[in-house]
Amino acid sequence: MPKFKAQDDSGIFSIMEQIKKNKNRFVEIEEFISANSVLNYVIYYNVLKSL
Repeated sequence: MPKFKAQDDSGIFSIMEQIKKNKNRFVEIEEFISANSVLNYVIYYNVLKSL
């Protein structure tokens, strides 16, 4: 799986775009990630990584 990095909240938007481009690997991200919450993203990504 690709590794994503985000230093601030603005970084979440490019990360979400990358996820949407690879959407067949992911469940619907909108249910798990709010656009202004990198923490939610980190938790979600770590859950995916452990699958």
